[in-house]
Formats: sequence, structure tokens, C-alpha cells
Amino acid sequence: MSKIRTIVWLTVSALILSIGSVQASEVNGEWTINISVGPGFTLAPETASDLHRKSMVVGGDLAYMVNEHFGLVPASFTIHRFVYDKDKILETSEVAKQLPGNPSTFSVSASGWGFAFTPGLLLSTSSESVRGFAQLGLGLYHHSESVEILKQPDDKNFNKFAALLGGGAEVPLTDKASFVGQARYQLIATDDESTSLLGVLGSVKYYF
Repeated sequence: MSKIRTIVWLTVSALILSIGSVQASEVNGEWTINISVGPGFTLAPETASDLHRKSMVVGGDLAYMVNEHFGLVPASFTIHRFVYDKDKILETSEVAKQLPGNPSTFSVSASGWGFAFTPGLLLSTSSESVRGFAQLGLGLYHHSESVEILKQPDDKNFNKFAALLGGGAEVPLTDKASFVGQARYQLIATDDESTSLLGVLGSVKYYF
């Protein structure tokens, strides 16, 4: 939880500083939208990273740039489609431990995904070539996991508080489009130990 508190503190601090920036600068509002894709990784806790270390990630943001340095992000989502290690499932599942026979011979099917909605703030540098940016967000995370061992269900579903810390670089392609490379680090307030998810994504951002 201490990591999530840190992101909360950073988000509030950035908002306070940005209010001063908006008051001191000209407002030239512009909307942006982007959908990004790339590989993802479960970093912590160890039990979760063993089960689904890798994932496919889709992220999306709708932002309103108040000026060239500061934007509001009313809608930001990240979807993780997890890839499971079936051997680790058999090692850790309580259902598998209760079934008779050799677990290594059990048939296993597993699928799962996570959805985070974390609106927040966008901070950007100004440059005609490469612009750096940071994104902070707070919201909710939903996890849905469907596991069957010898057709015996061992599902898991939960909703938790979530925080987002993202950042990357933006390279203009035209006046209304740019290429974006970014990392999205998410903290989920799961029991005992926070879950850490990382996505490395690429996208094209459009201005309108």
C-alpha cells in the first residue's frame, strides 16, 4: 500500500502545481486520443508472477490538453490478457491438492484478464521533435480468472483500488498525429501485497 500512497501523493502534488501553471499560461485546449498495444509483465507478488508472468496489453487514453505542459485524462483504461503457466497452477491450486492421482497428469484450462480504469493527469514537455511525458492516475481494477482442473472450477474474481504511473516519449508525425512509446506501471491494492503490472506499449496519438 505504501507504493500506492506515493502515487496518490504524486498525483495530488502534480494537480496542485498544474493549477498554478494553468492560471499563469494561455489556455489552448485540445483533445487527444490513442489506443496502444504491447507486451505486459506481472512483477509482483511472486505468487501471481509465477502464474501469469506475461500478458498482452491494450491501453487507451482520452485526454484534454489544457496547455502544452498539462492535460486532464478523464478516461484511461488498461486491459491485461494473461498467459498462464499451467504447471504453476497445479503446484499452487487448492483444488488440485484435493483431487486424487498424479497432478502432473491433470488436464488444465486457464484464462484470465484484468481491466483498470484510472483517470488522472498528463504532464508533458514542449519540443518540436521528441516530447517526454508522465501520466498519473487513480481508479479501480477488476480481475477475472477462470481455471479448470479436471473440469473442477477454481475461479477468482475481485475488484480493487488501482494506481497508474506511466511515462514515455512522443514523436510528431503530422500536425494532428504522433507516435507514442510508453511504459504503464500499475499498482493494484490486493490483499497482503500489492500486485504490480507493467506494460510496454506503442501507439499513434491523434489530436482533435
